[in-house]
Amino acid sequence: MIQTGEAANAAEVSRMEGLTRARVSQLLGLLRLVPAILDDLEDKEGTGPVLTEGSLRKLSMLAAARQPSQYGKLIEEEDRRGRPKVKVNGTARRSREHLPRRGFSHLLDQARRYQALLDFGDVRSLEEIAQREGVSASRVGQVLGLLQLAPDIVDLADRPVDHKKPITHRELLRIARMPDHADQRRAFYGRLDSPAG
Repeated sequence: MIQTGEAANAAEVSRMEGLTRARVSQLLGLLRLVPAILDDLEDKEGTGPVLTEGSLRKLSMLAAARQPSQYGKLIEEEDRRGRPKVKVNGTARRSREHLPRRGFSHLLDQARRYQALLDFGDVRSLEEIAQREGVSASRVGQVLGLLQLAPDIVDLADRPVDHKKPITHRELLRIARMPDHADQRRAFYGRLDSPAG
């Protein structure tokens, strides 16, 4: 957004996206990761674990020369922890198989977690969630809005799908604001089938 002139600076990005300036700075800091790591994170065919954002932020603060080896170590540790257990000759072992790691599952999980906080009375308002998460209340509302998507859209958005031009996070949020599921489906499926640009 800054590079294309859509926003003049990080402060303007924070206003447009409904995030705090600190949160925008955290996200921009991830761009300090070396290209090899960024390429791996953006690999649509990637499998295996993905590091938490907190781990990636710490990694981005290391010298560029140290980042690749440390990234490899962290992935190995996460891999050992995260593999599902399967029975092999009656013994529980970690599976070597991984599901694809891409898609919008992280956002949908976040939306479900926010909703659970409200449903179980852990918080009383979007503002309380925002304070806990370090984002704005409008951002919390945006994420919660994903729960208004048609079930078939949620199913597709919850996992990586190979299309000519993958839908973006911002487009998915825009579609979620459409009150009618038929309109959502037209926008969503029409966007997925559009030619790459």
